[in-house]
Amino acid sequence: MLNDELFSVGGTSFTSVTLILCGSILAATFVVSTVARRALRRKMREDGNENDAAARVTGRLVHYVVVLIGFGTALAAVGVDMGALVAASAIFGVAFGFAMQNIVENFVSGVLLIMERSIRPGDVITVSDRQVRVADIRIRTTLVETLDQDFLIVPNSILVSSVVNNFTTGDPGRRLRILVGVSYEADPHHVYRVLGACASAACSGDEFSDPEVHFEDFGDSALVFEVSVRMARPWAIEENNTTLRFAVWDALKAESIEISYPQLDLHLKAGPGVDINAAG
Repeated sequence: MLNDELFSVGGTSFTSVTLILCGSILAATFVVSTVARRALRRKMREDGNENDAAARVTGRLVHYVVVLIGFGTALAAVGVDMGALVAASAIFGVAFGFAMQNIVENFVSGVLLIMERSIRPGDVITVSDRQVRVADIRIRTTLVETLDQDFLIVPNSILVSSVVNNFTTGDPGRRLRILVGVSYEADPHHVYRVLGACASAACSGDEFSDPEVHFEDFGDSALVFEVSVRMARPWAIEENNTTLRFAVWDALKAESIEISYPQLDLHLKAGPGVDINAAG
């Protein structure tokens, strides 16, 4: 009775035995997938990368591969012609790929990001000239947090195809720069020393590198100086920016150095028969 034909699809007969065999293979497939993912998580836990995006996405890819192999094995076991199925799947895959081009592009980009590990959760990067912090890397999109504590969903293809500045990779930190203009009446040598001293006092500790002061330019209305320092916590750029600007303001005020502002000198030239000093 178990070998009696229940139904037929494309010339392939299905009986109770073949259905039980197919179901058993699929069940075993999910068991193997679960065991493989648990082993992978155990290995990642030993390496300290249990919560890493690469671990999560790698486990998902392992699941897909195991299920695909198990599904093909189950179909082959019940006598389905795999050659014809593969040919049909290839044609369907091409059509599906054209229709889902953006999704496939983002999927592949996500795999590349996770495998290369060039960007990781917690990294501070720039995307479209905005500084953001990576919250989570998913298989198709990346979740990032802005300085305004807004969360943006960025397609992975943007991170792969565009130039991304990662402040966390390599030498950690970001250079903070502020420009200050002082009056032409001020002594630039004195201003240089004052700015260096106040920057060193405001940005002290292991978090900061030695500040640098540069005489930047002879501006239209001011002598322009640049104060810069590299900090180990790029996400705190707004806080450190404010601290350094206050320090510069207080130091220049204490030394009676005028912070310049745009000025325009207007010279009037008298024409023939015109007295510019005349009243009215």
